Amino acid sequence: MTPLISVDELRALDPRPVLVDVTWNLAGPPGKEAYDAGHLPGAHFVDLDTELAAPPGPGRHPLPTATTVTATFARLGITTPDTPVVVYDAANSTAAARAWWTFRYFGLTNVRVLNGGKAAWQSTGGNLTTEPPPEPTQASATGATTDSPAGAGTGSPAGATTGSAAGAGTGSAAGATPGSAAGAGSGSAAGAGTGSPAGVTAGSAAGAGTGSPAGVTAGSAAGATAESPAGSGAAGTTDFLADSTGAPAPNTAGGDRTTSDVPGGLIATPGHIPVLDADGAAAVAAKGVLLDARAPERFAGEVEPMDPVAGHIPGAVNAPTTANVDETGHFLPADDLRARFAALGVTAEAEVGVYCGSGVTAAHEALALEAAGIPATVYIGSWSEWITDPTRPVATGND
Repeated sequence: MTPLISVDELRALDPRPVLVDVTWNLAGPPGKEAYDAGHLPGAHFVDLDTELAAPPGPGRHPLPTATTVTATFARLGITTPDTPVVVYDAANSTAAARAWWTFRYFGLTNVRVLNGGKAAWQSTGGNLTTEPPPEPTQASATGATTDSPAGAGTGSPAGATTGSAAGAGTGSAAGATPGSAAGAGSGSAAGAGTGSPAGVTAGSAAGAGTGSPAGVTAGSAAGATAESPAGSGAAGTTDFLADSTGAPAPNTAGGDRTTSDVPGGLIATPGHIPVLDADGAAAVAAKGVLLDARAPERFAGEVEPMDPVAGHIPGAVNAPTTANVDETGHFLPADDLRARFAALGVTAEAEVGVYCGSGVTAAHEALALEAAGIPATVYIGSWSEWITDPTRPVATGND
């Protein structure tokens, strides 16, 4: 499945998706103000700073906790891993990409980014609204629905624990991602995941992540996601996913099945896609291709408006995300993206990692690479976390 969706494809989606506005501005004003001024009908607002990141330290946008993401899933009406979700923002999809990446890391499998965002919607005649979205469908007493297969469970497998896999360890192994919340990509005790290379943190049942490169946090919990239809959500208006009366219509993809622990929501579990820590990023820079998604002047260390140290990780290659999109904010065609990344040294055989200042624009780079068919792993701590250890080297200039 492509990670991008066009406006026409969005309008035609059946079942209806959960629609999420992730408008965000690094220097302000808050994205909620822009959302309140006008958003796609049926869209819920998700705040990047509080729902897609933990408080700073180390790094400016570390991973949120599973508890935080679970609460967001419940609020949005996301009840199963394959609930269809479409995210967008009011800029060039940088914030939307962080939501796309974070939701997948915590277990969702059917998340796409609206190509071109809010501007694309408006340019094709789509209306905006200031009305709040409908409330997600409330859970039934049994958790079963007419849309669920016979015997379907409550949205999480028996025995699943909140926020982590059964038996997942709480201690971080060497090379565990710094700055993540307890349990978010943390390593298990010695011996878990036997056979994984040094530096791999488990975050999952024993054996998950086997074969991952050093410094990569890998693997979801065995059995942590349910094999069930997409869940409930809310979206729709007179010009998008409306019922016959023109009123906003709730998502009906999976009825109102829910987890037993969090009414109306799926329990988020970390580690469903790999993530690099600082050691892993350095390893990719040495033996693969580590892309730095920041502006050229920040990469070169000529200016640094956000962090106390200027420069880049030695061996990294500058790949500003502004070159991933055209003047309208749409991502370049896949062939053009492949050619762009090939010119930067990305090959089919190369291990690819991405980072930025704080793990936001890195997600945009990962999204562009995914759209081009190139797998890449994000160093979520990025430059703002790298520089917290004074022993880590810093490079300047364009090399």
